[in-house]
Amino acid sequence: MPLPRVSSYLRLLSALMAATASARAQSAPPAPAVRPAVTAEPAIELSPFVISSSAEVGWIATETLAGSRLRTDFKDVPNQIETLTKDFMQDLGLTSLDQALLYTANVENSQDYVPGTAGSQVSDPGSGGRVRGIGSGTLTRNFFKVQNPTDNFNIERATVASGPNAILFGLGSPAGILDASPARALMRNRYGFELSYDSEYSRRATFDANVMIVPQILALRLMGLSKRDYTEKQPNLDRDERIYGALTFKPFKTTTLSLQYEKDSRNWNRAGRIVPTDQFSPWLIADKVAGSGYTTPKPIYDNTSLTGIGANRIFSQAGNAPVVIQGGSVPMRGWSQSVVVRSPGTLPGVDQTFDAGGGFTVLDPKLFPFDVNIVGNARTSQLGGTTKTIILEQRLAPTLFLELAYNRENAINHKISGGATSGSSDFRLDLDANRYIPGTTTPNPNVGQLYYQGQAGNTLEYHDRDDWRATL
Repeated sequence: MPLPRVSSYLRLLSALMAATASARAQSAPPAPAVRPAVTAEPAIELSPFVISSSAEVGWIATETLAGSRLRTDFKDVPNQIETLTKDFMQDLGLTSLDQALLYTANVENSQDYVPGTAGSQVSDPGSGGRVRGIGSGTLTRNFFKVQNPTDNFNIERATVASGPNAILFGLGSPAGILDASPARALMRNRYGFELSYDSEYSRRATFDANVMIVPQILALRLMGLSKRDYTEKQPNLDRDERIYGALTFKPFKTTTLSLQYEKDSRNWNRAGRIVPTDQFSPWLIADKVAGSGYTTPKPIYDNTSLTGIGANRIFSQAGNAPVVIQGGSVPMRGWSQSVVVRSPGTLPGVDQTFDAGGGFTVLDPKLFPFDVNIVGNARTSQLGGTTKTIILEQRLAPTLFLELAYNRENAINHKISGGATSGSSDFRLDLDANRYIPGTTTPNPNVGQLYYQGQAGNTLEYHDRDDWRATL
């Protein structure tokens, strides 16, 4: 009887297995749906002569044109190159390449480097910063040499290429180049303006209008600047007015034409950083100078006679430079019948080996305030001109590109000085201790007063420059 029971169990097991298989077949997932084919978009061809916006993220730039004049990754460039992005300069409030040089390596701007000749401190802003201690870097724009410095209102990036680029590309001084890349017209609409004001009452206004006239074919960009910049030392002024226009035309997918034009007018009068040279303090302590013979400070000299002036410890005879007195009866006269105060380097106790020949600057602001521009409004530099650039980029083959570029600059630099010629050996403060106007017995109305004197100058520079290049 046990066999039928086994067979019953076998039939029951077979039925369960069949039911399980049926359930599995019913719960199987449906076949995946067929997806439509995706049409691949053609890759965007970037010109090797242009840095793409994706290559600059905030303060960091990953590509440069300075290494080979073609777009190259920094990791593949062997020479020292620094790129200052627009975001970096905007975030730090830098309005010019000269200001941005404060944050570069081995480059000194006009605030870092003070020339040994004090008058050269305030010559004009047309020279580049000193690179590697060698000399001024060459100012360039789109890697074309230019005369007038740029402003950051229309600059996308600034590049400092240290070293003898002249050997590689026939451009630039042995120190290096300081290049500015102006903004191009973009294929999109964008508008903006900025206003700034600082504690020295400086004012600055800029605007930027970019219009895409024909989608992906024609774009126009217009930018402008108006500024009045002042510093602590008064009086001084940096007035700058600029207008800039750019056009981008893409008649074909493989052709890009870029036009750029800028006109600027600038009036510049800056104060030097070095305080004036002291040529008057021995007069203040004449009674305390051993062997002077004076018993009171601030003596007045009777300049009708200069007998014994060579042995005087406080005064020496003035030079015989011709002098014009405004409103005087004599148009021009000599000035040798007068005295000037000796330098503090001639006082007893001064080391005659090292210190006697050096200039002694004013150290006490009570004697001369440090926030005063010693030359006042007696000098200015008037800069201006126009810059025109044409750049044609053509893709000849999938990996072959041609760039034709032309740049023309007409610049002027008019340096005017009424007694503060740039390049003078020093800016010193003298004191008029003469009782009479030299050569007369007329009382000197300015006796006991400090004064500054210098040579007048009128220098007019014209710079007319045409450059072109072809790169394949």
